[in-house]
Amino acid sequence: MGMDISGKKPVSETGSYFRNNCWWWRPLWHYCCVVGEELIDEDTAAGCSYNDGNGLNAKDAAKLAVILQAKIADGHTKTWKKERDLYLESLPDDNCNMCNNNNRGHKKKKECKSCDGKGTQENWNKHYPFAVDNVENFSKFLIDSGGFEVW
Repeated sequence: MGMDISGKKPVSETGSYFRNNCWWWRPLWHYCCVVGEELIDEDTAAGCSYNDGNGLNAKDAAKLAVILQAKIADGHTKTWKKERDLYLESLPDDNCNMCNNNNRGHKKKKECKSCDGKGTQENWNKHYPFAVDNVENFSKFLIDSGGFEVW
């Protein structure tokens, strides 16, 4: 599943369309909500997590772009990524939901293929990557977007 972000009144090809799959979009949008909290209300924050047309107007999209570019320039985004990566590394594995952490599954006849017999799987939060260049690409989109909608 992907998040298609369309510019409302793009002034360039860069501002017409931005796409992330759901794995990349969620951490990017979360970061935007944290650093742009004065621009993004609770409804917009929640609404842009779904493909139902929520977004920002041109003025707020441009302001968010400036904030993101400043955060990249002063090293905040890079530090955020490092701290996030350390946090993710510290998370314990999840119990395997296929074998209920007992390695034999519900019928208990053979090893669980979902967890390769360990009884655990990598913590689900680790499936959501974050990268500085993704933030940078989104900020470039925002500058030329004329506002955006998430579809």
